[in-house]
Amino acid sequence: CALPISEWAGSDQLITLGGAAVEGLLIMQNFDQEDTSPMYQRFVSLYRQRFGVDPVYGSVLAYDATTVALMALTSKQAGMTTKQALLAHGPYPGLQQQVAFDANGDTQRGAYLMVVRNGRFNRVP
Repeated sequence: CALPISEWAGSDQLITLGGAAVEGLLIMQNFDQEDTSPMYQRFVSLYRQRFGVDPVYGSVLAYDATTVALMALTSKQAGMTTKQALLAHGPYPGLQQQVAFDANGDTQRGAYLMVVRNGRFNRVP
């Protein structure tokens, strides 16, 4: 029986500390750990070199947030607030999906259902 867990728990530390007890757990992730795109694989490689571990959802979201903020700030025109620049100059490229804001400043991200199998997160088809 697969049990659901909170998204914030979806890290390799869960598997390391949980061992066999976490086999079968389900988790929604807003990034695809199995992404084979060149951009994501380059990010993973550089992240491993620098930190010695694989990136987790927070790493991917922080990268996307930083990219969005820097791109908005560089395109910001005189008299614009940062929020106005963010809303005016999207969508922004993310590691795995574009980041676009609606009029309220909200964004939508795709989600991936993952299951812990054989000591790793695997995407549920």
